[in-house]
Amino acid sequence: MIADTDGHRDDRVASLEIQLGKLARINASLMGRVERSTDLRGNAFSVFETAISLEGKVRERTADLERALGELASTNAELAQATDAADSARRRLGDAIETINEGFAIFDADDRLVLCNQTYLSLWPKVADQIVPGVRFDEILGKIGETSGMLGAMVAPDRWISERGAAHEPR
Repeated sequence: MIADTDGHRDDRVASLEIQLGKLARINASLMGRVERSTDLRGNAFSVFETAISLEGKVRERTADLERALGELASTNAELAQATDAADSARRRLGDAIETINEGFAIFDADDRLVLCNQTYLSLWPKVADQIVPGVRFDEILGKIGETSGMLGAMVAPDRWISERGAAHEPR
């Protein structure tokens, strides 16, 4: 019977060793899961911290953008006021020039017409529709020389144009 007991014991030990191996594998698997779970939780917390940090940066940038938009709106309002003031001044200047009884014209540094009164246009009725802001003075003279009924322009148009051009030059 001792042999039976020893055989039974050997079988029992072998069975227990097999179960111990299975339990060791299960334990390793469960420990791996726990460790991965801790890592994921750690990573999740790290991602959460990053999200909070990014939210703060987004808030800062949004505040900066709102400030910039406020400044832009303020600048646009100032620009609109300046444009209105310039338009108003231009209208007042035009009204003042129209009250002058003589022909009056203003030319810019490039000798282009900026503004003239109706009296100035009435001096040259055949080309009045061509005398518009932006046209050069020498172009106006050329048009007048070609179409005018003025004696000097009819007899010697080139001379008339050069004399008028010389009289126009700033001294």
